[in-house]
Amino acid sequence: MSDAQPSDDERAARLAAQRKAWNDAHPTYYAEYRDRNREDIRRKNRERERDRAQREREEKARRKKGIDRARAWAAEHPQERQQARERYK
Repeated sequence: MSDAQPSDDERAARLAAQRKAWNDAHPTYYAEYRDRNREDIRRKNRERERDRAQREREEKARRKKGIDRARAWAAEHPQERQQARERYK
């Protein structure tokens, strides 16, 4: 790396110093932002949680469908299942 470009550590340290200086100059900004936007923040949290729960339900249904498919196949193909078990042992 050339001397003209600072290393990643130097850049991170510079950005951290800038962020600290800004936060020191605006000590109440984040609390005021939360107060001004409380309803919007809560709405977004509800939507995010609703989406997460929906993804979880879909994943659970997908896993169950795969398990049911495997059980049905095993019931229809007992010899192949036994052969697979023997190969596994």
